[in-house]
Amino acid sequence: MRTIFCTCMLLVATLVLPGCPGGSLGGVPEPTKKAVKPEDVIGKWQFKTSRGTVTLLFRPDGRLTQTVSAPKEASATTEGTWKLDSPNVTVEGYVSLDTGKSEGMPWYMVDDGDKLALFGGDIPDPDFWVAMKRLPDSD
Repeated sequence: MRTIFCTCMLLVATLVLPGCPGGSLGGVPEPTKKAVKPEDVIGKWQFKTSRGTVTLLFRPDGRLTQTVSAPKEASATTEGTWKLDSPNVTVEGYVSLDTGKSEGMPWYMVDDGDKLALFGGDIPDPDFWVAMKRLPDSD
């Protein structure tokens, strides 16, 4: 009886977990098949890590501003660049909260219902990435 239960639980875990969206437990979503335009990327995006919150401002001219807010620390802002090669969004000059190093990030756009979301994270390992939240424009 115990063997049957364990086998069933293993089968459920094998079938269900890979279908979860993003994150280390659920597999990595495929890049969108839609044509991604610069307008789909330009603007503010945000994601959280265990070390703080990262806000990214993608500008039309290919520049990027990264602002990091971490508990008990002053906010830090760095500059970088970005380039779109649909659906890939390559970011240069991203400073990782985990390593403190400036890194190139090979992020990409994913389908998020009827919209697109930027899929990426603080280190270059997609198993630890998330679909970033698009923030409203502030004029």
